[in-house]
Parts: sequence; C-alpha cells; structure tokens
Amino acid sequence: MIDYAPNKCMGGKRKGEMNLRSKLHRVLITTSALMVIGSVAATPADAASSAAARPTIAPATASPETTSGYRLFGLTPTGSSVNQWQGNQSWTGVGGASLSIVDGPVGLISIAPTSQNVFLYTGNSWTQIGGAASQVVEDAYGGVYSISASGQSVNQYTGSGATQNWIQIGGASAELADGPSGLFSIAPGSGNVFRYTSSTGWTQIGSAASQIIEDNAGDVYSISASGQSVNQWTQEEGWSQVGGASSSIVAGSAGLISIAPGSNNVFRYTSSGGWTQIGGAASQVVEDNDGHVYSISASGLSVNEWTGSGQSWTQIGGAASQLAAF
Repeated sequence: MIDYAPNKCMGGKRKGEMNLRSKLHRVLITTSALMVIGSVAATPADAASSAAARPTIAPATASPETTSGYRLFGLTPTGSSVNQWQGNQSWTGVGGASLSIVDGPVGLISIAPTSQNVFLYTGNSWTQIGGAASQVVEDAYGGVYSISASGQSVNQYTGSGATQNWIQIGGASAELADGPSGLFSIAPGSGNVFRYTSSTGWTQIGSAASQIIEDNAGDVYSISASGQSVNQWTQEEGWSQVGGASSSIVAGSAGLISIAPGSNNVFRYTSSGGWTQIGGAASQVVEDNDGHVYSISASGLSVNEWTGSGQSWTQIGGAASQLAAF
C-alpha cells in the first residue's frame, strides 16, 4: 500500500518535463531571514589565521570530473572524509572532514568542521574561498552564495581561486535556494519566502515555508511550514499546490522527488504522471543533471541508485551521512 499520496496537480502547472538539477538544500540549515542587511559574518578569512583554523579538508589529487566521470560525492557517517563514487561499489577519498558538501558547476564546496570556513575543490586540491558559513549554494551560472555562520547575512562570492572576496547582499536567512529565477530565502521565524535579483533586490513572494528548492527551468517548490503540502511557484502563475505532506523535496532531471513523513518512502512527481512511489524508506535523495537518482537508506547504512523502473534500486555504497551530486 502506498502510505503517502501527494495531491495530484491541484491547480499546479509545470513548464513541461523538468530539466533541472539537484539542490540540496537541507544541507546546513540555520536560523535567520532575508529582509534587512545585517552584519557580514562570512567575510574573507583573516590572512593571518592559524593553520588550525584552516584546512580540515585534506588535499585531494583526483578530479571530480575526470577521475570516474561521476559527480556523486558522499560524507562518511561521522563526517570524517569526503568520497567520490567511481562506479559499481567503488569510492575514493578526495577530502577530509566536512560538516556538509554541495556540488555544482563551480566545483565541490565543503564547509569545514569547527571553523566553518568554506573550501572549494576543483580537481587538484582544496582551496579556502571564504570564512565561516552555515550554508552555501551554487547556481547554474557559476554563482556562489552563503549564509553567514551567525545566520545574520546573505553573501555573494565575487572572487576566483584563492581570492576570498564576498559581498553582503542580504540580512538574516534560514535557508537559500538558487536558480534561473533568482536567489530565494526563507526568513527565520515567519518562514516567509523572499526572492532576490540584482535588478530588483529582495521581494517577498510567499508566506510560511519550511523548505525551498529551485529547478533549472526557474520553477520554485516549497514545503509549507506545517509540512502538509508541496507547492510550486512560477513567475507567470504564482503559487499552486502540487502535493500533500512531505518531509523533504529535491528537484532534478528525473522530476520532483519527495520523502514522505513517517514512512520515509520516496515519491516522484512529473506533470504528465502525477505522483508515483519509486522507493522505500530513505533519509536523503539527490539527483544529478543526467537524471540519475541516488539515496541514503533510512538506516544510513547504504547508498543506492534508482534503476529508473518501478521501485527498483541498486546498492552502490555503504554507510553515509550526506550526498551531493551534479
């Protein structure tokens, strides 16, 4: 029996099949909101900072794009190392300890334990690109944005390589999502949703939400503050409900995917097919740009890949605490 049945197309309209990428957004959620400019805590790191405050990410020698052809990374259960999938059940370590990881066109980005400094891996080594942050997101155009460790400011990366240049573009935020329609933020407390573009600044576009994601087509999805509905936003039509209760959502080329509350079963939504259960209990799901879907089991003891058919999954790895794909 399917114990989770999101409402089918309740006034929601998608712009065709989604051609999108995964955005982890559960990663690194803090407390804050995006209405006024606050103090910048994710400013460039002090050049005189001690070695102990810098890399807890170990230097890597393998390129995420050329080592295996796969852009799937995972954290060990304790967060002690970053590993890259090589195919089958083979994984190779590419970095040391991390609080969280996110992958995108700029490269693999990690937030280091203790210092919360931001590091970038582009193939040959890890480079610190910023100071303390609680969340980092990348967009399809190479933009990188962060929430400061204090949660009181949103910042944009304007540097390159080891240049740690950041500018503050917003105040407090609890969570960010980024894509073609702009940068989106959930305000702490109220959960109100704000949109930022360089031409218009910040504008409120919605009310209480607990999670927000954006796809590469520019459509935005949220889970209501109550967790009882999944909603879609488009610039043309505003908000409409497309699903029922959810504990987390992710969007990619395979469609909008939701983890059901309680059972943790995995459901997939497409505009043509509505909602369909595609898997059993999972703690996290990610998608890459090629439409592959990966999950960590609810127990955390295995990493699995969806075969694309029914509820069939193949185990590709052991225990993990977090995945990042591009």
